[in-house]
Amino acid sequence: MGKKTLLTKVIGATGLFSLVFIFAGIHPIQAQVERTVTVGWFTDLTGPLADSVGTQFPGAEDYFRYLNEKEGGIKVKEGTVKVKLLWVDDKSDPTIAVEAYERWRKDPDLIITRTCLSSVMMAVEDKLKVDKIPGLYAAGTLAVVMEPVRDYVYMVGFPRDMVIAGAVDWFLASWKKKEPPKFAMISCDQGWAKHCMNEGGGAKYARARSVQVVKQIVVPTFPTDTTSELREIKEAGADFLYGNFCPMTAVIVLKDARRVGLDIPIILDQCCNGPDILELAGKASEGVYFTPNTAQFKGLAKKFMTPGLAKVEKIHEMYRSGKSVDSYVMGCKDASLITEFIKLALKKVSIKQLNGEAIKKYGIDAMKGYDCEGLTGPMYFPPDSHLGQHAWQMLQQRNGELVPVVNWVEAPFVSDSQLIKSKYLKSGTWKELLGK
Repeated sequence: MGKKTLLTKVIGATGLFSLVFIFAGIHPIQAQVERTVTVGWFTDLTGPLADSVGTQFPGAEDYFRYLNEKEGGIKVKEGTVKVKLLWVDDKSDPTIAVEAYERWRKDPDLIITRTCLSSVMMAVEDKLKVDKIPGLYAAGTLAVVMEPVRDYVYMVGFPRDMVIAGAVDWFLASWKKKEPPKFAMISCDQGWAKHCMNEGGGAKYARARSVQVVKQIVVPTFPTDTTSELREIKEAGADFLYGNFCPMTAVIVLKDARRVGLDIPIILDQCCNGPDILELAGKASEGVYFTPNTAQFKGLAKKFMTPGLAKVEKIHEMYRSGKSVDSYVMGCKDASLITEFIKLALKKVSIKQLNGEAIKKYGIDAMKGYDCEGLTGPMYFPPDSHLGQHAWQMLQQRNGELVPVVNWVEAPFVSDSQLIKSKYLKSGTWKELLGK
């Protein structure tokens, strides 16, 4: 038999077997693609906000470790994607953050970044846009992502002005007196906290709903005594108080409030997540309200535990047993969110094509109501605001346990300049609504 005849028969046989496989529904096995993508995480482990921001990073670190080691990564038909976390302790210093990003941007597998500080996000925003890398902003100043909307910046925290507006609605729902209630605010001496005073939409919303804002007081970021300020609030006749500061400040304020006999509802900002404050403030935390933008497992009454919280508790026990959980769930929530962005993008692009632009277009912009495994309210990112979280929760400390009193209810949508949406008021600029 000649070589040409043999080759012809081999090719023919190969083609015949291929046709048999195709008609039988059997396809040749393709090599599985494996890739590790990079997430850049700006954190504050040693700076002035370490007690609230610093405990978020461990949650993300542990979540991704669990994803990679225990779940085997993100599995799709063509292969597997795992996640590597790059991080920097920026000490609340934007210069350090920019230097870190300059290193990270050289990594071809970088697909997204995350920070909890408005100053850091604003410092790297232009670079993110050039590189087409989305930046997640996890704190509460809405102006960072809108007015104007910034192309590659998305807010995954909850605007504290919307928490204040939600708290106003909640308080008014049970107000029985004819005269309007009196509202006071106490803030630490940080720009993000003081912003909620006269500039913020929360205080303006209170006035638009005829609530009297009788006191707005600023205390040091790390005070030793706040009794004089709290006496001022008591003498002003405030009916409820909103506290805007980090956990250690909250502990001092709560103890001093009991000392001066300030017996009114005290609602704490989202930075004060609850678990550690319950231990440090002791009896002074009884009856206090917390507004974390994620669910909590430590201190939560067991009947309110969800599967998502049980998973986070398991991860914490596995990797970080005995250590602080104050903002740990927030880190897990954002890691879960990033994981979902990747899964959504992989429905549209291949593993090799996965990049920041694909995460933005097919992950973030396409998200519709993801609740981060039950750790938050439904998240989606409208093109006119880039705000992801629209519902808020409030927990109350009752007999040593955290009990939900507001469970992921849509909050009034307020910004510094306008009321965008509310059940009780028409939309408009604050100038139109307040007449000044």
